[in-house]
Amino acid sequence: MLDLPAYILGLIYRQRWTIELFFRWLKVYANFEHMISHNPRGVETWFYVAMIGTLLMSLYTQQEPSTYAFTAMRLIISGQARYEDLAPQLERFARERELARQRYAKRRAAKKLV
Repeated sequence: MLDLPAYILGLIYRQRWTIELFFRWLKVYANFEHMISHNPRGVETWFYVAMIGTLLMSLYTQQEPSTYAFTAMRLIISGQARYEDLAPQLERFARERELARQRYAKRRAAKKLV
């Protein structure tokens, strides 16, 4: 690809990096590293379930979806648990996460004053 202008190569690299970040996001938040099926249709279905569920959780909570929330979603979808049973734990995790964010923000503000 030595015949391409540098700005074109930069655009290609930027697009590649965007794709890499997307799959990193999918692995981290959707816990997509363990395949349920090795059949192409099964992988495709799991991919769509992971994407839709993760995006819906993000829209609903207005935050990055947590690993706990995604695990709960998988348990509910598979029929191993009911939402009513998992809701208190999810609320507790969300509350603890928010308190941790507040503590971190307070520490950062204190460091800026020093």
